[in-house]
Amino acid sequence: MKTCPSCGNRKVHGLICLNCGYDFKTKKSPMTPAELTGINTEDQKADIWLGSFTSKQDFETYFAEYEEYGEGEPISPFAKEQRLPFYDHDFFVAKFFSRTNDLGKVLSEVIVYNDRAEAIVANNQEAGIGIFNFIAMQLEELSPPEKPHSVTGDNYTIYYLGRFAYSGLI
Repeated sequence: MKTCPSCGNRKVHGLICLNCGYDFKTKKSPMTPAELTGINTEDQKADIWLGSFTSKQDFETYFAEYEEYGEGEPISPFAKEQRLPFYDHDFFVAKFFSRTNDLGKVLSEVIVYNDRAEAIVANNQEAGIGIFNFIAMQLEELSPPEKPHSVTGDNYTIYYLGRFAYSGLI
């Protein structure tokens, strides 16, 4: 995830900081508020998975990138199961935390929490996932998974929650 060198915020869309307007490509000082109004963030979507691992070590192993992988080869066990050959750290988040059922709190630590996040929470309540200890998000700008899905392994259960609009990463 990118951190803006100008303001230190993580609200970055592509190569523009949504907090202050810093341009990562040109490395120019922040844009004026008038210039920022032209940035379109309405169509951003993210695939979201929730679930439980038996331990943090199991979580880290599952999301750890392989030392070497070839073109078309998956970058991690997670990517392999989701048929996602590659993901860029600027467009992917996987976070482990204490067991909870408060998706609203978890989302407020990962994305800008607003009415879009409320829709994600409502979807989770309808799905009845209950207690979980990790969230993973793949932002579709780079490489959306072809057929994201839920999976169960020896030491984990992963639920694919769906594809949702979001306002930006924190």
